Amino acid sequence: MFVQSVSPFPGKPLGLRCCNIQQKKYWIKQRYNNIVVFQVICAANSKQSLYRIRPLQRQEIVEFTNICNQCFHTHPPWKLLLRPIFFLETFLGLLLLMNRKESQDDSLDQVLVAQEETTGKYPFLGRLVGVVQLSTIPQGSQVFQAFSKEQQDDDERIPYIYNLAVLPFARRRGIGRSLLQKCEEIVREEWKYGKIGLHSIVGNEVAERLYQSLGYTKKGCDPFWVTFLWIARRNYWEKELH
Repeated sequence: MFVQSVSPFPGKPLGLRCCNIQQKKYWIKQRYNNIVVFQVICAANSKQSLYRIRPLQRQEIVEFTNICNQCFHTHPPWKLLLRPIFFLETFLGLLLLMNRKESQDDSLDQVLVAQEETTGKYPFLGRLVGVVQLSTIPQGSQVFQAFSKEQQDDDERIPYIYNLAVLPFARRRGIGRSLLQKCEEIVREEWKYGKIGLHSIVGNEVAERLYQSLGYTKKGCDPFWVTFLWIARRNYWEKELH
């Protein structure tokens, strides 16, 4: 049995390919009403999985916060004890952000989710598997984390990506890449900015390879002394949008 698929991964040829679905899983990138959907066809259980990138809804704030809590603050192990505090910080920040978005039409903030939509014998409809936030003024403690020395010196508001997280079981399927690309599309086409930035934890090679593959350039790093405050050092990345 064969399918035709389009490869969304860099370094691999785009276009139609003919593959045996009895051996592998295949991703098909499509667009439905300007929404990016990734479809995986699995012959093992005859089930189709769709991941839809869309804005967060107010009733999903708790689910968004739970995903962040599962993906962040896992090392060192003692940080697990502080998860209730991290949960409250993220929850309240999202609640305030949603209130501001509803009261201000020109608010430059966006919260996106990747929603799993599957069909088949064992359906799982509506589960969130990935999240990301985008802002020119990061909220709460993100103010300290968001802007590099270059940004502060230039007094420039650069759209900033943060809280990018994908649940462990859904990783390596292109979901994080899709969330980043959607953020770039919003900044370039709707907000009319020519640059975007984000941070990565020093040593997170998987994330940094992803950023490099999308054209991000490392601009700086936190000073070493922040480790004495039990704060992880971060690399700051920027990308020019054309």
